[in-house]
Amino acid sequence: MSTSVIDRKDRAVKASYIYLSLSILCMVFGLIYGEYSHGVYSRFMIYAFMFPLVGGALPFLTLYIIPKIPYPGKITRDIYHCGIATITIGSLVRGALNIYGTVNPMDKIYGYVAVVLVAAATVMYTVSLFTKKKI
Repeated sequence: MSTSVIDRKDRAVKASYIYLSLSILCMVFGLIYGEYSHGVYSRFMIYAFMFPLVGGALPFLTLYIIPKIPYPGKITRDIYHCGIATITIGSLVRGALNIYGTVNPMDKIYGYVAVVLVAAATVMYTVSLFTKKKI
């Protein structure tokens, strides 16, 4: 087994663990915030843990389990991580605003920016698959 394969697996497992930890942290934060919100709940706060779980841990766990899938380059990974972080923070902010009882049209920007970042990372990854060059 070459060093690059071991390094690739280590990075995929590390990213999966980090995303799983973030999912648990978001879940605990949502539960605690909801507990002290006087009976008011927000689905954005409750389900904020799903973004790092499904969008972060699952893809990197798939990269670990199926070694034939090429590992994305550093820039692609960084942009993807920023997209997942943006949608997670946006969901927590929107949940806090909902629980507080206010509405702000600016909180939708988090979702738009996250979609653009994840789409850009996906396009970059797809291009790197066809050009055989890591981006």
